[in-house]
Amino acid sequence: MPITVRVGPSINTVRKLDNPNRFASVELNRTPIPGSGAIRAWQMNAHTAPVARSRDCIFQVFEIDVVVHFIERLNLPKIKRGWFDPNPDHPSGYEADAPRDPSHWKLDVANVSVHEYSHIMDVVRAVERRLNIEFNQAGVQEQLTIQWLCDDEAGAYQRLFALAGQRLQAMGIAEFEQLMARFQQHQAQSETERAARRAQIAEHESR
Repeated sequence: MPITVRVGPSINTVRKLDNPNRFASVELNRTPIPGSGAIRAWQMNAHTAPVARSRDCIFQVFEIDVVVHFIERLNLPKIKRGWFDPNPDHPSGYEADAPRDPSHWKLDVANVSVHEYSHIMDVVRAVERRLNIEFNQAGVQEQLTIQWLCDDEAGAYQRLFALAGQRLQAMGIAEFEQLMARFQQHQAQSETERAARRAQIAEHESR
């Protein structure tokens, strides 16, 4: 039976970015919780079956929920002076004391965060695809199947969380940092950047 991995983001917003060239930035949060890393399992489900003539049960993981922790840094002075050109072919933000065109609109924190959230979700979806492949490799389900005292379900899940965490650590964080860097390449012609700017336009039009 395959293991289904679902991935979601946790975002810590910091209203300080010392980079005059950026409205905002996003990075992986390596230490969101003491003893944890940027990517961790936070919930799982397992099938349980009793072992004949024993007080033990077999616990077999079939679902894992994973959280990816991010830090969003906002450049508030730049956002305050920021404007947005909603040209659907080449949307872009810029700093100015007045709009360059009457059709341009004022940037604000909510709109910039929508842009960064689009990048975050690109990473989350890529991590989810990668983990669904990784956790369904040959032999992984056997590693996430344990025999444990039926009455100690909490202990069984604690052990399963430890095993899942070891699996995540074995993959290493470098691969996910590469994903983050790839999606943070703010190139005007990249599809991820165009998608993020379309999200900004949609957010503004919904007001």
